[in-house]
Amino acid sequence: MYAPEIANGGSLAVSPPTSFEERFRAREMSLVQSGYFKEVVVKQFPWSQWYDTKQYLDLLSTYSDHRLLNEETRKDLFEQVTAILEENGGGIEKHHIATLFVAKQDL
Repeated sequence: MYAPEIANGGSLAVSPPTSFEERFRAREMSLVQSGYFKEVVVKQFPWSQWYDTKQYLDLLSTYSDHRLLNEETRKDLFEQVTAILEENGGGIEKHHIATLFVAKQDL
């Protein structure tokens, strides 16, 4: 299963891959370096969501990089995703982290 257009660095890649930690640190630093905020507190709230095969394909259909695939590539990719999910329990559990940044305004 492969869609080179959306693989890292492919023509439809939305952004370069970075770790969650790198993104959180960069966001926190941008708040502090702006000069408008101090004492930044970061809270993370992990959660999970189970998607059956149809729900997962519907979700993938909302992603910009998947929407930009040509119809044949997208159809082939989704058929392969369907086969894999159906062979492995009929769905997928996705893990997420909601992140809250709270900072005092530096007056």
